[in-house]
Amino acid sequence: MATHLGDLAAFTQSLSGQDQPEVVVGKALDCTLAVLQETAGVALIRTPQGLLSVTARQGMNQAGETAVQALCDPGNPVVRAIEGCRCQLVTVEDDRLVPEMRSPLPGKDRQLLAVVPFVALGESFGGVVLFLRQEPDKLVWEEYLPYISAATGVALAQTRLTETIARQGRLVSLGRVAAGVAHDLRNPLTILGVTLELLRYDPQVGEEARTKLDRAQDAFQRVAQLIDGLVEYSKPTKA
Repeated sequence: MATHLGDLAAFTQSLSGQDQPEVVVGKALDCTLAVLQETAGVALIRTPQGLLSVTARQGMNQAGETAVQALCDPGNPVVRAIEGCRCQLVTVEDDRLVPEMRSPLPGKDRQLLAVVPFVALGESFGGVVLFLRQEPDKLVWEEYLPYISAATGVALAQTRLTETIARQGRLVSLGRVAAGVAHDLRNPLTILGVTLELLRYDPQVGEEARTKLDRAQDAFQRVAQLIDGLVEYSKPTKA
């Protein structure tokens, strides 16, 4: 038990300040394998599009690699377990497993799959799938693995929040640039518009030239609308 607690403490410390989701998921896989004293497993992370993607793996042989490719199949019970936001055991003989998952796993003695989702605020951010040689100890299953699940989920939620804040900051900067560009363009465009208008009504301008000035005036109006759009975009929105 002391060894497991040491693994969990080191794992929690390693997540502090971590802003790379792939690194967080890799550390979760390492910790889960250590706690369960296993050597083969896969870590998956949910992409912004809502799909699961394999980002880390350990102890995979060639047959295991084939099985890994089937882990992200939406109909796979592994995926359903991750989406169910709770730790589950899946037997290799489970008929719901696609054939690749029932094919030889890393080691013929591995007959169980342990699915540990990464959960925070009721949402699954991915999970680890471990190929087990025996059923986990009750304390490990009911206490340690849910802790890893929650700690990893919170860390991944924080990385997503950090990324969202950074993206919003970039949008604010873009808005400021747009406002500056719009302001710099408006004055010369106003002069250009007035000049075009005066030329169109100049009695010395022939009909052919006036037709060309009309087209130029239309183009000017389109540019002016784009500038107005930039100004509107850069204004702060009301709550």
